[in-house]
Amino acid sequence: MTEFVQPPLTLGAFPYYPNNPWQDLIYSDLREAGARVVPIADLEDLTWVDEARHRGDRIVLHVNWTAPVSQIGSIAEASDRVARATSSLAALHRTGVVLIWTVHNVLPHDASHLLPELALCRALADGSDLITVPHAAASAAVQPWYSLPQEKVVELPQPSYVGLYPDEITQEAARERLGVGGSERIMLLFGTLRPYKGIEEAVAAMRAVRAQAPDTRLLITGEIGPGYDIATLERITAGVDGVDLHVGYVGASEVQYWMRAADAMLLPYRAGLNSGVLLLAAGFGLPVIMSESDMSLGYTDTPWVHVIPRGLPLSEGVVDGLRRFAASDPQGAALEAAKAAEPARMSKLFASQVRSVLGRASDGMSGRQSQSRAS
Repeated sequence: MTEFVQPPLTLGAFPYYPNNPWQDLIYSDLREAGARVVPIADLEDLTWVDEARHRGDRIVLHVNWTAPVSQIGSIAEASDRVARATSSLAALHRTGVVLIWTVHNVLPHDASHLLPELALCRALADGSDLITVPHAAASAAVQPWYSLPQEKVVELPQPSYVGLYPDEITQEAARERLGVGGSERIMLLFGTLRPYKGIEEAVAAMRAVRAQAPDTRLLITGEIGPGYDIATLERITAGVDGVDLHVGYVGASEVQYWMRAADAMLLPYRAGLNSGVLLLAAGFGLPVIMSESDMSLGYTDTPWVHVIPRGLPLSEGVVDGLRRFAASDPQGAALEAAKAAEPARMSKLFASQVRSVLGRASDGMSGRQSQSRAS
C-alpha cells in the first residue's frame, strides 16, 4: 500500500463506470492509503472540488475515456461541450488541481465526431501534468492524430483480473453448463458487443474455418453496446453453423464458465490500443487469437497470443492459431503474463505515479510562491 502524508487526497474520476472493473482495480491502493475517489459525471460540475478544498485536500482529476464529452449529440453540440470542458480543465489547473489523463485508445471506439475529439485530446495532452499509456508503442500509435509530450508520459499496463472472478470449475463442467460439445474446439468472443470488435468478420470467417476444422465452434456473449441492437446481431449470426450468440450481462460468478469452456479467446478487433479481455483471458490460462492492430504490439512473439497479420484472411489466421495452440502448451505462458500484470502490482504502480506527480506539482507551486515573494 502506498502511504500518503497529510493533507489527504481527493481524486476525481471522469468518467466513472461502476461496471468496468479497471477503475476499481487501479484505484484500490489509493483508497487503502486513505484517498477519497469521487465519481465525476460532468467536468463542468465543480462541487467536488469545492468540497475537497473545504477539507484542505490535495486534488487530482483523472480523465479516462473522452467519448462522453466528444461523441454525444450532434457535432455542433459535441464541439460546444468540448470547448466548455477544456475551459473548465484549464481553470482547474490554474488553481492547483493536478490533471492526469489515461490514454485508453487512440480515438474512441466507433468515433463519429473526429474534430471535437482531436480538440479535446490535444487540450488534454497540453494541459495534463501526467499522461499514462498502456504500452511503450502508444505514443507512436496516436502520433497521426495528436502528440503526447514525452516528458509527461509514463506506462501503466493493463492489469489482469486474477483473483477478481471465481475460478473453481473444470472445462467439462463449464461446457456442460453452457450446453456445448465436450470434443469441440471452442473459441470465445467475450465482452460488450460493439462493431469495432469485428463480430461480423468473425461470423463470416466461421464458414471457412469449419470447412477446414468442422469441430470448431464460436461462442459470442456479452451485453449489447453502442452500434448494435438485438435484431442486427441476430441477423449477423442467423443460419451460420458453429456460431452461438448469447446476449446479456455476464455476472462475476458466471465469467468462469465461459472462460473455462473455451480453448481460445478470439479478438478480431478492427482497432484498439489495449484490451481488458486479453488480460482477463490470461488469468484463466486461455490463449488468444487476435488481429494485428495497435493492440497487438508487443504480443507478436508471445507463446500464448497468436497475432493474425494484416492482409491474411481471418479464417486462415484462426485455423493457424488453433493448430499452433493444439501443438503447444500456451496455458503456462498466459498465467505468467497475468501474474506479471496482477491487479495489486498495477494499482501500486498507479499510486506511485500519482504520488510522484503530486510531489512535482507541490515543488512547482513552492517555487512559484518563492519567486512571487522575492519580487
